[in-house]
Amino acid sequence: MDSIPQPIGGFERAVNRFKSSVPKALSDQFAKDTNTLSSLQDAIRSIQKEQGEGGSLRNMPRLSKFVEAMSQLGQVIEVFVNANDFVCFIWGPMKFLLGIAKTHLDTFDKLLNIYSQIGDTIPGLLEYKSTFETRPTLMIVLHDYYSDILRFHELALKVFTRPRWKDLVSAVWKTFESSFGPIIQSLQSRRELLESEKLSASLSDIQTILHGINQIQQQQASIMYEEANEKHRLRIARIKEKLKAPDYFMDQEISTENRKGAEAGQWITANPIFQAWNDKISHGHSVLYLNGIPGAGKTTLVSSIVERLLHSINPGVNLASYSVAYFYYKHGNIDKNTHNASLRAILEQLIDQDTLSSQELLREVLSQAEVNVRSTKSLEALTLRALEQRQLSFLVLDGLDECAIGEAEATIRWLLSLINEKLDPNSSRLRVIVSGQRNGVLDHFLSSQRTISLESSEHVDDIREYCRHQCARIKTKFNISSALEESIITKVMEAAKGMFLYARVVLENLLHQTRLSGLKREIKADVFPAGINFAYERVVSRVIHDASQAEREDAERVLSLIITAKRDLKWTEIQSFFCIDPGNGLVEYDDKLLLDAKQLCGSLVDRHSLEYSDSKKPCVIRIVHETARGYLIQRGIIQESLENARMLSFCARYLASSAFQITPKSNTVTRFATQGYYSLLDYTVQYWYDHLEALAATNVAVGDVLEDPVKQTKDFLARYTPRHDLKKVDFSVLDLQQLLAKIPQDSHDRAAFLDIENRTSWIRQEIENLSGLTEDEKRITTELYGVSVEYKCHKPWCSRFADGFATFV
Repeated sequence: MDSIPQPIGGFERAVNRFKSSVPKALSDQFAKDTNTLSSLQDAIRSIQKEQGEGGSLRNMPRLSKFVEAMSQLGQVIEVFVNANDFVCFIWGPMKFLLGIAKTHLDTFDKLLNIYSQIGDTIPGLLEYKSTFETRPTLMIVLHDYYSDILRFHELALKVFTRPRWKDLVSAVWKTFESSFGPIIQSLQSRRELLESEKLSASLSDIQTILHGINQIQQQQASIMYEEANEKHRLRIARIKEKLKAPDYFMDQEISTENRKGAEAGQWITANPIFQAWNDKISHGHSVLYLNGIPGAGKTTLVSSIVERLLHSINPGVNLASYSVAYFYYKHGNIDKNTHNASLRAILEQLIDQDTLSSQELLREVLSQAEVNVRSTKSLEALTLRALEQRQLSFLVLDGLDECAIGEAEATIRWLLSLINEKLDPNSSRLRVIVSGQRNGVLDHFLSSQRTISLESSEHVDDIREYCRHQCARIKTKFNISSALEESIITKVMEAAKGMFLYARVVLENLLHQTRLSGLKREIKADVFPAGINFAYERVVSRVIHDASQAEREDAERVLSLIITAKRDLKWTEIQSFFCIDPGNGLVEYDDKLLLDAKQLCGSLVDRHSLEYSDSKKPCVIRIVHETARGYLIQRGIIQESLENARMLSFCARYLASSAFQITPKSNTVTRFATQGYYSLLDYTVQYWYDHLEALAATNVAVGDVLEDPVKQTKDFLARYTPRHDLKKVDFSVLDLQQLLAKIPQDSHDRAAFLDIENRTSWIRQEIENLSGLTEDEKRITTELYGVSVEYKCHKPWCSRFADGFATFV
């Protein structure tokens, strides 16, 4: 026997779904008793009067069929439930939408047309009232009708509740209108069911019919959703190519990995100041200044905040969701230490998270020349536009104290201009976190903002928990007593003084000891480090001074590469620097390092796995902290100018080698590719110029150090373009400046000037088509190229030039 569906159940499910798709304030507004048919009719008459007096009267009778159909729906369901509890979610949104759209006549007309179409598809339900009363099993038909109308209003509200919907609606109307197609067809199918002779069928047969109707609607909606997402992905790809934003995702991934446990940083969510900043209901803008001493763990804490914000985004519910964008500034990294770089990263994230506004912003981006769209003025304007499209946006900026001179001030001034002048808090609220050291600049501009300092007891507890975790590993490795374990925790906590970095460096150094006697020596009072520089000194003593000559030389070279490189280096790239001989165009595979970076350099470096979860996963090697970089340079362990000159020399010789001749034959490319020779193509093509600029900016004396890289650069440029007249250039600092002046500064223009794209694209195509490799060749290419990347952008100025789209083979 067929079971009778509960009359109220289907209506409640539809209402609950609708409520979850809109902000609570709006759902509460719709639920009010005042949202009746009478109040809607009053609103319609008011709009008619207003438009009539203004000479812009529209054909409002187009609403009559929809209003009548919904009125009859309410009368029919009144037999089973309290209709007022449910029809208010029809009259309320309708009144709201008409009230918003009335001032934009073209859109208002289109909205009236859609209501008219829906009204045409719904039969006179009162004709079937007696049928519904005698056959309550047919209540599911009314459930579906009601659900479809709420779904229509949900889609409409996603556009019309946005802060700048008038600017947006013209760009997205076709997509917006097409999303109603499945709903219209579903309503039509239900009408055909009611008008047919199938109402006498059993409940199970009717349920089967309705299930088929709903399934078709879901399939159509799914197809449209995928098509919209695919168009969005294509738009984002074009926008990314224009913006050339630095890699922000990897910084978040690495910082998250550094937390060494999900519990780290949770204390901040209970902090009243943070809770007030994070309150998504409260009105107005808000800035939170997060500060602490160098190495306190600000970046690690920021990563936990970003992770929580990103996890709380619901991409399927545009009204209830919000935008989250973040950026990690990096000292000395030319791609990540400027206001302009952060704008490009923020703008890319804001557009990527919003399928609707991406259409409008793509048109704006494509209308500008590539150089113009990346100007700071243009980026600020576009970012403001993107922020205005959302009701709430979170920006999290870490390490502003690591910016180049003047850049932190430019960023702060721009943020404050948004909050104080440009962004209307009534329509688009902005929440900002700025994290950095108290260096005077940040304090000056942010003194009046909410502040959290990493000197709290909760932060100290985080450090203590980390110490316990690491000391448990030390206890297991060396089989020490619990008393000694507690003694080490106490020593580290007393010396750390709130510095997470100190605890990491010291405890990792203890873990790297190979004998119990070594551990005991390191914790003696006269040896145990009293501060971070002393902690670095203990690590340097172990990995350089006390190491064998071979290990010392390899450690110093790895550190030199990491410190001198203009971006993070993958471990495969570091291996390639050891193996490739650009002077002879050879790969000496026997020069591959057999120890990894952590074994060679200890806690001076961090090894970060990226993206994948199996043994082939790529990893990036980073210096553990900027203070470690400063220590190594100040102590003369790494001579930055000398190493930069060596790096430039390598890049120039590498790109001038026979593997990069103008039109290399396929077998030539294959020969070099199977050796792993092209594993440094990505880095050298993108960053040789940056090393030349860095060398020109130093006061290196004329001599062998300067002469070699300049000679090599001259030869490289002469091979890549016949337009350079370098014959008269002498080797001096002045001549180096002259050499630099001949080369375009913009990466796009520079690539065209040197015709470097044609060479790299030809080589890339040959590499992508490699096949029939021997086992030895597969092993070599895997260890020097890393995870296979089949498709990379051939444009050297593109962010996808180096990373591409990874696929496993």
